[in-house]
Amino acid sequence: MDRVATSSFATASGASKTPYRNKQCRISGKKLEVKEIRRRVVSGNLVSWRAGRFSLDDDVKCCCASQSTAENAVSKEEEDGSGDAVESSLHSEAMALSRCGDVDGALEMLYDGLERFPENIYFLTSAGVIEGRRGNPKKAEDLFRLGVSIDPTNATTLQAWGVLEAKRGRKKKAELLFKNACKVDPSHISAYQVWGRMEADRGNIAKARELFAEADQIDPVDLHNLHAWGAVELRFGNIKAARKLLQRVLAADEKNVQAFLSLGKLEWRNNKPEVARKLFETGIDRQDDSTQRANLLNAWGTLESKRGNYGRARRLFQRALGDVPSHVHSMTAWGAMEARNGRLTKATELYSQAASLYPQNQYVKHHLAQFYRQLGKREEAERVLKELVSLNPDNSVGWHTLGQMATEVGELDQAIESFVAGKESSDGNGALLCYESLAEVYLFMGQINSAKQCFLEGAERHKKTGRFLRAWALMEKKLSNPELASKLFHASSKEDPQEARTWLKWALHERGRGNYVVAEDCYKNGLAVSASNPHLWYGYTMMCQAIKSEDEVRKTFEDALKACPRDGPLLMEFALMETSVGNIETARKLFTRGSEVEAAYIHPPLLEGWAAMEAAQGNTKFSEKLKKKYIETLGAREHLLQKQKSLSFERLERGAGKR
Repeated sequence: MDRVATSSFATASGASKTPYRNKQCRISGKKLEVKEIRRRVVSGNLVSWRAGRFSLDDDVKCCCASQSTAENAVSKEEEDGSGDAVESSLHSEAMALSRCGDVDGALEMLYDGLERFPENIYFLTSAGVIEGRRGNPKKAEDLFRLGVSIDPTNATTLQAWGVLEAKRGRKKKAELLFKNACKVDPSHISAYQVWGRMEADRGNIAKARELFAEADQIDPVDLHNLHAWGAVELRFGNIKAARKLLQRVLAADEKNVQAFLSLGKLEWRNNKPEVARKLFETGIDRQDDSTQRANLLNAWGTLESKRGNYGRARRLFQRALGDVPSHVHSMTAWGAMEARNGRLTKATELYSQAASLYPQNQYVKHHLAQFYRQLGKREEAERVLKELVSLNPDNSVGWHTLGQMATEVGELDQAIESFVAGKESSDGNGALLCYESLAEVYLFMGQINSAKQCFLEGAERHKKTGRFLRAWALMEKKLSNPELASKLFHASSKEDPQEARTWLKWALHERGRGNYVVAEDCYKNGLAVSASNPHLWYGYTMMCQAIKSEDEVRKTFEDALKACPRDGPLLMEFALMETSVGNIETARKLFTRGSEVEAAYIHPPLLEGWAAMEAAQGNTKFSEKLKKKYIETLGAREHLLQKQKSLSFERLERGAGKR
C-alpha cells in the first residue's frame, strides 16, 4: 500500500481529513513537528529523549536474544484492542510488507503511521524493531527511547528495546529494560521469555530457569514459554527436562508443529533416530495444513541428509514438495544436498525453481550465490551476494560468503571489511561465522593475538555453536596448544553431538597426539551418527593399520565396505594392505571392484596403485595399460566436471532470463 492508497483508506474510514503531515506531537511538554521527528530519525539525529527514571549502563556487552517475540507482542496488543481500526489496519499492512521482505515499504508506512497517529507508540516500536534488524541500532534506540518517553509503562516497547540492547552486547542495559518490562506489567510473559533466553545465552542457566518458571506460574499453558524453556534445556544438554516441557506443549496442543520439530531434533541429537522418525511421522499425520506437513518433512529430510541417508532424504523432500510445490526451504535444502554430492543437474533444477518463484528471497539468494560459487562463476556469485547485503545489511551469512570469496583471491582487506560488517549482525550464528573467518585471516597474517581475540569476543557476545568451538579448536591445534584444542573439541561435541565433522577432526587430533583410545572413541561416536561416512571410515581404517593386528584391520575394512561398498579410497587402501601381506589375488579383486565404474568416477590413485602392484609382479604390459587408463581417467573426470558446471550455469542463466 503506497502513500496515496493509505491516505484514501484513512479518509474512507472516517479518519480526520486534516493533512497529517502538519500534525504535531507533544512530548514531555515540548511541541515537535512529527515530520521533523521523522527527518531526524532518518538522518540519525533524533534528539535523545530521557527514558524517565531508568539509569542504563552502555558499557557492558551481552549475548543475542530473539527480537521476534517483541514484534509479536506489538501485534498481539493491537489484536487485543489497542488503537482504532484504521491504526490497527495500517500497522498490520506494514508488518505484512516486512514479512514479505519489503522492509523499505514497511518503514515508509510505519513512519506515515507515526505522522498520522502520534499517540500510538506501536508504530514507533515496530519501526524500532525493523531498524534494529536492518543494522541501524542507533535509529532503533532513538525510536524506542521516544516510545518510552511517551509511555514509560508500556512493557512491549521496553521489551523490544531490551532485545535490541541484548543484540548490541549491552547485557546490563538489556537486563534493566527486561526487569522494568516485567515490573510495569507482571503478566507480560514474553518479556520473561526473551530475558530467559538472554540469560541462557550468557550461560546463566539457573537465572534462565527462574525466569521461565515465573512465566509458567503466571500462565501454565503458555505454549511459547514452554517451548522456549524446552529449547534452552536442550541447548544445555538437559534432555529429560527438555523432553518433559515439550511433551507438555503436545499435551495442550496435539498438533503443535514446533513441539514436534523440537522433540524430533531432541531424539535425533540423543542418537535415537527411530524415535525421532516416529515423532516426525506422528506430527505429519496430525497436520491439516499442508505447509505445516511440508515444514516437518523438510526438517526430517535435512536431518537424514546430515546423517548421510541421501535416499531417504530425497524421498522426504519429494513428499514436502508434493504437499507444497512452492515450499522454498525444501527446494533449497534438497538443492544444497545434491550440490554437495556433485549431482549438479538436479541441484540446478531445484535452485532455478526456487529463484523463479522467489527472486527477492534472501534465503534463496544466498543459496544461489553459493551454487554459482561452486560452479566457478565468481562474478555472478558476487553480484547476487552484493544484492543480498544491500537488501539487508544485517544479513551475516551474505557478508560471510563475500568475505570468504575475497579471501580466496587474496583480497584480505576486503575480506576483513566483510567479516567485520557481518560480526555485528543481530543473527548470533551468522555473526559467529564471521568471527571464525576473521580469526583465520588474522592468523594467516600472523596476528595471533587478534585471531584469539576474535574467538574470545564471539564467545562472550553469542551462544557458542558446535562449529564455532570446532574452528577455535583447530586454531589452537595450529598454535601447538593440544590440551586446549582437545577441550574445545570436547565442548564442540557436547554442543552438537550429531556433527560427524567434529568427531572426525577430534579423532585426527588425538591420533596425532598418540591418544589412540580417545581417537577410536571419537571415530566410533562419529560412525554412530553417520554410519556411511567414508571420511570417518577412511580415518579409522588408517589408524587401525598402525595399532591393530592384521585380522582386526581386515575386519575393519570389511565393515567399512559394507557401509560404503563403492568407495574408491577405501577399496584402494584395503587392496594395498592385502598387497603388503602377499595376498595378491585378493588385492587384485579389490582393485578390479574399484575400477568397475565409469571412467569419470574412478578414484585415480587406485589405478596408480594397481599399476605399481602389477609391475612388481612382472606384469609389465598390464601395468602400462593401467597407467594409460589412469591418465584417461584424470581427463574424463575434469571433462565431466566442466561439462556439468557449464550446463548448470546455462540453465540457471536461462531461468534468470525468464525472471
